[in-house]
Amino acid sequence: MGTFGSKPGKQKQSTGDSTKKGYDSTAEQENTLQTGTNLKLSPKKGEKYCTLIQRMLYKFWVSTNFAPTYPTAPSHATLSQYIFVSYTLTFPVITFVYHTSFWFITAIVDASARSRKKTAKFDINQARSHEVNVNLDVDTAHPKLKIDGKSLQWTNESPQRKIIVENCFDEEPFVLGNMGSPLKSYWEVNVKEKDDWVLGVAKTTANRKGPLAFSPTNGFWVIRLSNGQRLKAMEDKERVLDKGIPDKVGIYLDYQERKVTFFSAEEGSLIYSFTNGPSYQDDVLPLFSPWNNDADPITILPITAT
Repeated sequence: MGTFGSKPGKQKQSTGDSTKKGYDSTAEQENTLQTGTNLKLSPKKGEKYCTLIQRMLYKFWVSTNFAPTYPTAPSHATLSQYIFVSYTLTFPVITFVYHTSFWFITAIVDASARSRKKTAKFDINQARSHEVNVNLDVDTAHPKLKIDGKSLQWTNESPQRKIIVENCFDEEPFVLGNMGSPLKSYWEVNVKEKDDWVLGVAKTTANRKGPLAFSPTNGFWVIRLSNGQRLKAMEDKERVLDKGIPDKVGIYLDYQERKVTFFSAEEGSLIYSFTNGPSYQDDVLPLFSPWNNDADPITILPITAT
């Protein structure tokens, strides 16, 4: 009995010695190299010593080829030293990369904004190099629109011309213009002191009868002023424009870029640009309306020297 009882005592002592050394037989078995070289640190063992951030650094450490190898798990002090060194070296690098990237992106955005401001004037000058002579097509005019050369106004007088019903706008006060078929064209219209107007381009096949639905889908690329206050781009979904009310409007049609662009002709500033404009095959014409709430005219301005 005594001999049999002494064995557990020796076994218990051996277990205690193993605990003091910081490993047991199982841990030693797990970390013993099976391929003839030292096995890297066991993630399961290391995570006991790490906080959330330390675990991330630790996992990176054990996944790299340059990490030190041990026959058994390193001590807490060794692991803490590595984490401290890694954090000390990594944090300044991350901070530098972050601030450098932020500065670089900010510089690009600022440069882009400055570029847009500088090119606004250039854009209208480029457009003006494509200025064309536009004439009003009286055959398409609403019967109560009075046309005098290049001026257009609403009147309640009886029409003084023969009306071709098939060609004209029969309900809303519009008229088309003629200008030939250049790939790029530009013209200007004086709308000073007008509270309501519509300007732009329309397909030759667009509807001219009854109420008109203004949108690119229906063949209209126009902007309009309502009540002298709201300037709107008549996209498929109407957009109110936060722009000043212009006295002169420049319209630039570019078939190649498929754009219809509107400028404040006096300031040289952009009002709006339709980027889903017509192609050359669509065959569009200038469109004008002084609206029907006053007799003040709108006028196509003569070609200026370029």
